[in-house]
Amino acid sequence: MRDMIVSLVNGFPYSYIVFLLLESFDLDPPSIKHPWDVELPPDLTDWKYQLVDGVAHVYRSQEDMEKGRRCEYNFPTIKTFIEDMVTMCRMITDGPLKSFCYRRLTYLSSKFNLHTLLNEIRELASQKAVKHRDFYNIRKVDTHVHAASCMNQKHLLRFIKKTIKSNKSDLVCLGNDGKPMTLEAVFKSLNLSAYDLSVDMLDVHADRNTFHRFDKFNSKYNPIGESRLREIFLKTDNYIQGKYFAEILKVSFKKY
Repeated sequence: MRDMIVSLVNGFPYSYIVFLLLESFDLDPPSIKHPWDVELPPDLTDWKYQLVDGVAHVYRSQEDMEKGRRCEYNFPTIKTFIEDMVTMCRMITDGPLKSFCYRRLTYLSSKFNLHTLLNEIRELASQKAVKHRDFYNIRKVDTHVHAASCMNQKHLLRFIKKTIKSNKSDLVCLGNDGKPMTLEAVFKSLNLSAYDLSVDMLDVHADRNTFHRFDKFNSKYNPIGESRLREIFLKTDNYIQGKYFAEILKVSFKKY
């Protein structure tokens, strides 16, 4: 889904509304000493589970588990799963079926391109007419989610700027000479400061140019196109043991 730019919201300039929203966004991660130390609801404390042939069986009590009386829910057996997988693999390797699918998908793609040429401006106008909704405040659904992409680009930008200003003396990586470098030194080596950074310069938004180009999609995980910044801010296996990545994830979880 492409970005929707709304010029006016209830009489106020859009840029001013975005400024107010960003100022109200709390960038300090919540303090949780024991994240897994939570209380279960009272009616679930006696429930038990065990794995049987790779499937989790849930029981209402220890007695039910010992007697094999699991909760009733439907799932395929491992034999059924393997048979269905073999059938699917045969379909994937079937030559005539692949040819038919290719022609069908090409036809549908051509129809969609025609629809886009005829109705793109009309759809864009309809999107702009929806109040208080743009790319940054709608719910997204994806079946393949990376923790490194759970925040939007504005959130990541604000976090990086805040970290540069408040933690510039942190040792964050090793330089080419093998000596530790501070966060300030890293950005000096890139000839950048917190003031210079912008959403456009960050360039981490996956737009239509990334379709069918996994190499371009992967490059979007590198802020400003620098793999060193990805290592510092969006990885756990780094010199600071994922400190910044953990902080921005905490903030994202608290927000959403």
